[in-house]
Amino acid sequence: MEFWEVARRAEVGPMMKESDFDMKISMTAMELAKEHDIVYDPSVYVSSDDSMADDVWQAGLELLLRCGVYNVSNKRVITFAEDEVKNALRHVVAEFEIGKGKDRIKIRSRKVEDRTKPTIFSGAFGVETTLDMFVPFNQAFVQEPLIDVLFHGGHIQSIDGITTIRANSAFEVIAARIYAELMNQALILGGRPFMPIVWGVAAGVSSLNELGADSIMPRNPEDILRAVMFLPELKLDDVLLSKTAHFMNYGYPLYAGTTPVIGGYAGDANTAAIVAVAEQIATNLVFGALVNHIGPQHMRYRSQTNPASLWMNSVMGQAVARNSNLITTTSVTTAGRPGSMQMHLEGAAMAISSVVSGRNLLGPRPAQPLYPNHHNPLHSRLFAEVAHAATKLKREEANEIVAKLVLTYKDTLDFDKSPKGKPFEQSYDVKTLKPTEENLNLYREAKAKLIDLGLELEI
Repeated sequence: MEFWEVARRAEVGPMMKESDFDMKISMTAMELAKEHDIVYDPSVYVSSDDSMADDVWQAGLELLLRCGVYNVSNKRVITFAEDEVKNALRHVVAEFEIGKGKDRIKIRSRKVEDRTKPTIFSGAFGVETTLDMFVPFNQAFVQEPLIDVLFHGGHIQSIDGITTIRANSAFEVIAARIYAELMNQALILGGRPFMPIVWGVAAGVSSLNELGADSIMPRNPEDILRAVMFLPELKLDDVLLSKTAHFMNYGYPLYAGTTPVIGGYAGDANTAAIVAVAEQIATNLVFGALVNHIGPQHMRYRSQTNPASLWMNSVMGQAVARNSNLITTTSVTTAGRPGSMQMHLEGAAMAISSVVSGRNLLGPRPAQPLYPNHHNPLHSRLFAEVAHAATKLKREEANEIVAKLVLTYKDTLDFDKSPKGKPFEQSYDVKTLKPTEENLNLYREAKAKLIDLGLELEI
């Protein structure tokens, strides 16, 4: 389906109150879960039930057809016919190349228990970043060879005495331009000038102001994935549609995603898995995205490594991998913060769950950073190593390992109990960009724990 047909339906589709649409999503998901006998089992972290995965796929497809996608700007519903959805799924791009020279990579659709290595998207995603640290902070991520695609570079915290850059303000336009200039420096200094990168709202610039950087993007648009994100659940607005139109006109490939919320209108883990499948299909259908992202969020924990999110991610991921060729990613947001053992182990749990379920990976990142520059590239390194090792696992083996990992952090998932960690400046020498000995020892200790649990990691 052409994007302009989606945009037309956003203008002329049937009208509905937003609250009515939210309730329709909830009620339809519950009806479909009952109809297909989709039940959450809290004792399982990584599902190995192929029949359930196929049922969740069918239920998600039915939910999208019954509910459509809601435009909050004009209260209209974008509806789709079954043949339109199935035709779009038949023609999805299952692999593509991006980047240049030695930084050129191939990103693929993955299958359940796929032996091919997942693509690793990582960076200072979601973290406030000071201007003086922006280049070395991002350069340290660029220099991690197992990161395939740099995912954002953190929020620029303040400019010219403005300590908090307000959403939709003129300073956001300046922040977008500075971000582009400094990111180009980080890529060059990191020795990977043509490294693929995901660029978008999570870089700290909201609304349409991020377009202020387009004139000085680091390189050709075909090497930069632009990010657009659904509002939960199955909702968008005129700004998202306008940005999509702009990105199409400039030739940017799209990275589109959504964060289905367990405990919100998506309901419990079983119904959230159904909603997640519908949204995974819709990111491709609406935005024409090459990469389709899910963040299995939880209303209470506000992170993605809790038991319910792990189960939902595995069931939803397998549903999509078994029934489509969509290129997908799962984001990994942890309660433990950078510079802590808990963040290493939480990231490993979701990495294992995702890889055996047919996903590529984004992360890890802290759900609640406490300081500026509150991230640590060594977390990305171990995360990638775990993801690669997980390609050797069966789902049953993965479930056993993840169950043991969850036991190590399940009592400290609440933010007031989770470790505070340390900012980048206390974890790295900011001149040499080498990790401190304390940081390296933590990484080695976490790796040793994972080896003891059965992962084949190099010492």
